[in-house]
Amino acid sequence: MAQALTHAKAKEWEEAETELNAADATLKAFEGFKVAKSKEWSTLSGQAAHQRKRIQPGLGQLRREA
Repeated sequence: MAQALTHAKAKEWEEAETELNAADATLKAFEGFKVAKSKEWSTLSGQAAHQRKRIQPGLGQLRREA
């Protein structure tokens, strides 16, 4: 997730999306387990969602320009 934030700050939207997709996949792998109900997991999931909202406008612009 730290890499996604670094890419987002540098406006490297596609790289940030790749990092967030990896983070989402990792978090999803724990769904159904006790850890997925923990405060830490909830915090990480919330951070990923927040970063995704942050990069979405930049990704949209790239797609419109393509």
